[in-house]
Amino acid sequence: MGLRTLRVPLILSLLAFGVIAGAETTYVVEDREGYNAWPMIATLGDRLVISYSRGKAHDVFETCRDAFVRASTNGARTWTPERVFAGSAQGSELAEGAGHDAKGNLLFWVLCRNKSRVTHELYRSSDAVRFERIAVPKLEPVPIQMMDIVPVPGLGLVSLWFAGSYRSDGGHRWGYLLSEDDGATWRQVTVGRDLGKADWPTEPSLVWLGGSRLLALARVEPLADKSKTSLLQLQSDDLGKTWRMSQTAVTDVQQATPALLYDAASDLLTLYYFQRGAALMKRRTATAA
Repeated sequence: MGLRTLRVPLILSLLAFGVIAGAETTYVVEDREGYNAWPMIATLGDRLVISYSRGKAHDVFETCRDAFVRASTNGARTWTPERVFAGSAQGSELAEGAGHDAKGNLLFWVLCRNKSRVTHELYRSSDAVRFERIAVPKLEPVPIQMMDIVPVPGLGLVSLWFAGSYRSDGGHRWGYLLSEDDGATWRQVTVGRDLGKADWPTEPSLVWLGGSRLLALARVEPLADKSKTSLLQLQSDDLGKTWRMSQTAVTDVQQATPALLYDAASDLLTLYYFQRGAALMKRRTATAA
């Protein structure tokens, strides 16, 4: 993969969307006081739609945290006023994966937590204004996070998940949720189980490469011995029946979440990731063949 490095500001209280098109540009989406975090972005026609959560700190158990949404029709330059699409006074609502159903409607996963219950709830919208909760699947194990939703012809809607404990070094799992009815119901499939941290793919980004091929890249959590970690590659050539996992040569990704895009016309894969500490946004490209 080729590498291009762009410097961007590290502002912990700022939620921003950067458009990379030959020059470095940063557009501010939200700059209110608080911990503006976990942004998820998707398209809806000619609009960009972003969901995010705001609290006082990096604390998923914080109460009164809502999930907000904004939209832009001019390439992220300006955004509509924020609106709550999922909220609760008894717990926290955290934006997680985004995607589309077969009709092109917008889908957002929301992680809902309080002291006694954790659920992952799916919201649908056709206009980025009105949102309807359409599914609350019963999951075992309960994932830490549901990732982006990818429509795969011949399979259905696919959303990767991972479960475990950041404080332990064993017993971790990952897999995917599958919906064959456009998001109304979901079947949970576990692919990897009882994994150590070095083999635990977290926050994976999935693309469909056409035919029966699926590809994902995932981060690895910091290891106890502080050894260097690299992105993990997850690949299936039979629509998710079997998977191969391997380490990549991308090692400058400590605690960085990958964003993987695929353009079928050019057969080009593009990987974006943010290198913490150095405050660098990076891009790598490669052909899928």
